[in-house]
Amino acid sequence: MQQLQCKLQQARRYRAREAFFALRIIPVLAAWAGLLAAVSVVAGALIPPGVTLTLFFSGSALLVVWLERRARLTID
Repeated sequence: MQQLQCKLQQARRYRAREAFFALRIIPVLAAWAGLLAAVSVVAGALIPPGVTLTLFFSGSALLVVWLERRARLTID
């Protein structure tokens, strides 16, 4: 019985962590994309598209890792 309660508690924490992550990932990535788009528009041709894409994807990866860590620390 105790093992079942432990597994249920782990499942609840996992679902809560996934919900936390899912609700925050889209707005954060949208804000990141908007910031890069604004910088790209302001800078014009000074920043090549390859650099902008590299910044977007590397920044997105870092944001996903940060949000996952934050979800884990917040829920657990």
